[in-house]
Amino acid sequence: VVQDMKDVLTFWLQKGVSGFRIDAVPYLFEIEMTDGQYPDEPKTGWTNDPTNPDYVQHIYTQNREETFDMMFQWRKVLDDYKAENGGDDLILMAEAYTPLANIIRLFGENGRAGAQIPFNFEVLSNIFKDSTAQDFYDNAMRFYEALPADQFANWVLGNHDNKRLASRLGVSRADLYNIVLNTLPGIAVTYNGEELAME
Repeated sequence: VVQDMKDVLTFWLQKGVSGFRIDAVPYLFEIEMTDGQYPDEPKTGWTNDPTNPDYVQHIYTQNREETFDMMFQWRKVLDDYKAENGGDDLILMAEAYTPLANIIRLFGENGRAGAQIPFNFEVLSNIFKDSTAQDFYDNAMRFYEALPADQFANWVLGNHDNKRLASRLGVSRADLYNIVLNTLPGIAVTYNGEELAME
């Protein structure tokens, strides 16, 4: 399967695409079965509802080491293709709702390049209608200060997994958030329609 996925990337690169957005990155791998069974994940103790995602610690089904390795392998496919064929940089974007330390790892580690744009959800996940400018600043700086020196920041305030910016934070604040998004250093990632304060 690993080689098949690399072949898929190469197929589309040969068709002229400039990069890929990988969705649900933390779920790429899960632990292998032992004797035909998956091990039970430990309970968190946060809820007694087994249908709640927070019922267990997802140590066997999310953010596996293989996930990071796979992202580094996919980036190598892109870099090797560019080295052989020339042209502009080929971009790898990674959508991952995961702790900040994992987002930073997705940029790359130990000399292996990863995604150029592992989506930064620090602001999106921590800003609400009653949030202040200081809240925005604190969440933005948490990411910015963790950012490796050789990488570009990116800022995401909306996507298909969340209600639109204007709906979540208020129509009256939508333009302000868009101005801030587009003036922060780095790459602004805008979900279609949010530039118009679409609800």
